[in-house]
Amino acid sequence: MKQYIATIFCLFILGSVFSQVTSDRIVAATILNGDTIPYLTLREVTIVSWKPFRTVAEEQAYKRLINNVKRVYPYAKIAAARMKHYDKLAQQASSNREKKRINKMAEDDIKAQFENDIRNMTQSQGALLIKIIDRETGRSSYDIIADTRGRFRAVFWQSFSYFWGVNLKQQYNPFGEDKDVETIINMINSGLL
Repeated sequence: MKQYIATIFCLFILGSVFSQVTSDRIVAATILNGDTIPYLTLREVTIVSWKPFRTVAEEQAYKRLINNVKRVYPYAKIAAARMKHYDKLAQQASSNREKKRINKMAEDDIKAQFENDIRNMTQSQGALLIKIIDRETGRSSYDIIADTRGRFRAVFWQSFSYFWGVNLKQQYNPFGEDKDVETIINMINSGLL
């Protein structure tokens, strides 16, 4: 009986010694008063609470906003990337004539790829696209048109869009009227939507 207890005791000790899991992962650490304290950088966590709605119409409007942002946001990201690319090319241009040629090439390229999709957007989606482009680029659509195609065209398109209730000079405000849009974009970027 004592042999069985001794054997079980030895197995228990050996089992506990070999049951420790070690990792080959190396982490940064600091030594404080003789103790080694590891520290890790964790991913950023976004906490979003679902918005309570007072009416059914308010909930439907928010769901419509989610769908509109989902439809428009990829175009704004692509537009911002293309704009950075063409801005680099324009900065490297040696003359104003070459800059105009690059800007015209950029306009034709974007029109060829996205004109049909943008024409099929609703008015609210178009207004949202203008705001999100401002968010992605840091410049209003009016300023972009004025810088690339000239002030006259910018004034023309501002007048035309203002007739339809859209302001090209409108800035994106993530802490004011565009707070819901910013929340939706952050949810899309974090994979929640």
